[in-house]
Amino acid sequence: MTDKVSALLDATLDDLPDLPGFKVPPTGAYALEVAAISEKEIGDHPGIETKFVIREVVEVSEQGVPEAEMPVAGDECNIVFLLDNDTGVGFFKEFLKPLGAKLGTTKTREIMTGAKGMLLMVILKRTFDKEKDRHYLNLKKVEVM
Repeated sequence: MTDKVSALLDATLDDLPDLPGFKVPPTGAYALEVAAISEKEIGDHPGIETKFVIREVVEVSEQGVPEAEMPVAGDECNIVFLLDNDTGVGFFKEFLKPLGAKLGTTKTREIMTGAKGMLLMVILKRTFDKEKDRHYLNLKKVEVM
């Protein structure tokens, strides 16, 4: 058994870290770390799921957000780009452009692979789908830090 596992087993529950929360952050500015970019089927739609870890909440511009919905550093969120329509592909391209510029490539798969761990400053807009009764995120601006 490793020293890390042994230390965890010898700890109290209060010593163990909490599970990171999964949030749909309110509209605002955030420092996000790219955790993964991967292909994913969403229902019957081909898509790309981008997973992020919130590193800093810079500014929340959405008013009236309940405290329980406010993200904190370490929370996770994601954005999905559907690839079976021109709008989804266009938003995916706009997301990848600054990442590709930082990596020095325009090849989509290279960007997806190379982006892991990148720190981004993003402006997010949260929208609500009444039919599905859930929030979604849209990227408004992306800069590599």
